[in-house]
Amino acid sequence: MKMKMKMNISFFVLLFGAGLVSVVGCEGSGSDGAPTLEMGKSECVACGMVINDTRYAAAIKSATGEVAGFDALECLIRHARRNKKEGDQIWLSDFYDLQMYPESQMMVVLADFPSPMGGGLAAFKDKSKAEEAAATRRGEAGLLADFVSGSIQRKAPR
Repeated sequence: MKMKMKMNISFFVLLFGAGLVSVVGCEGSGSDGAPTLEMGKSECVACGMVINDTRYAAAIKSATGEVAGFDALECLIRHARRNKKEGDQIWLSDFYDLQMYPESQMMVVLADFPSPMGGGLAAFKDKSKAEEAAATRRGEAGLLADFVSGSIQRKAPR
């Protein structure tokens, strides 16, 4: 009887653990440390929209490993201005290869991209592709920090 009860408890713990991993796993980390967002299911922590377009997705991974997903760079920027904490890692999705990279490896372009929130921001791992996109779309390229600080922003129409 005791053996059967121990097995039942062990089985319950195993099932509960697997269920917890599957719930938390929708926003976790890949093998390279990059946060993973579940397209069509994860919600933007800034605006609440479902994250559907990988080209514009971004994430903040906290020092404790928690992941906050964003549907657009403009949501990430607004959030980072108010809420970024020491130890947070910002990850941006490359517009072309749809992979997440640390912000330090990325260039951000403000142009006429049809981003989910309409801000026109996209990120690129390849600096030459970022500069080309900025030139062909009459935009501006810079580091994410330039956009967070406000040193690069949309120019007012003339």
